[in-house]
Amino acid sequence: MVNVRHVTKRQHRISAAPSGSRRISQVDAASREHRPAVGVADPLGSHARLAARFGRTGLAPTIATKGLTIVELADGFGAAAYVRRGRWAVTPGDVVAPDGLADSALSEYLDVVSQRGLWPVFLAISDPQPFRRRAFAMSKIREEAVIDLTTFDVTDPRRAALRQVVERERAAGLTVRHHDQTHHKQHADDVTDFWDVVDRNGTALASCTWRPYLGSSARVLDDVLGGREGPKSYLLATCLEQYRAAGLIQASLGRAPLERGLLADWAYPSRSLLSYQRQFAPCWERRWLAVPAAWQRPFARAAIRGANESLAMV
Repeated sequence: MVNVRHVTKRQHRISAAPSGSRRISQVDAASREHRPAVGVADPLGSHARLAARFGRTGLAPTIATKGLTIVELADGFGAAAYVRRGRWAVTPGDVVAPDGLADSALSEYLDVVSQRGLWPVFLAISDPQPFRRRAFAMSKIREEAVIDLTTFDVTDPRRAALRQVVERERAAGLTVRHHDQTHHKQHADDVTDFWDVVDRNGTALASCTWRPYLGSSARVLDDVLGGREGPKSYLLATCLEQYRAAGLIQASLGRAPLERGLLADWAYPSRSLLSYQRQFAPCWERRWLAVPAAWQRPFARAAIRGANESLAMV
């Protein structure tokens, strides 16, 4: 039996989308949501909740990262964010908006960027078609490691190495703890999940954070810290098992570059799990780079590298 303890100051449950609610596809669904108010005391928290509700991939929660310039879209029901490098607006991931507003929100974002005298470059988008319709040049740049939680099981033969690690660390008496969000102060939102794993003496061996997306029915690995690989793998496997038990449908373990050395550390949160992804046997989903014209790719890539240097946590 997996040792899991919930450490909370109040009753805390992992929130999951209602059964069968895999996508937010109607505009009227957005009208029932509270809009993230401009100028509130917790703007990053508001955008984190927006990403949790309408984000379609594991990159969506990036809009709540400090240091990004947020652009409010669709009358408060959507948003996008960028890092400015020279005349480039380096934009990680898709525009976040309800499905019925996503295309118009993208047009609105492009207008805003143009009005600010910038060129847009989109990194790791999930659907190239809206950009192709706008004559953007597309190239395959990354793959996102996605886990189907409805079928996740460490006894799967593809995860034999992971199963051995889990059994060894469990036998050693490690305990995984799920903390209240107030325990983790790095993020300015109230939706980030914080977990850690301790030994029999209560000494913390590793910790990780996850952010919600896809109507809060999915989680993306935000960060993982610790020394030995064994406790970290055990921690992450236990998190996935607990999310599956809570009714969540998907988890993202981050992105890996298709071309080694090409922007290898930029796409959030690539630092989290590159050495573990194959151990978890994920499904690899293609992600794209979009620039206004093919001849601009070298300049856009230089801007992306510069954005990486200016945002250490992305």
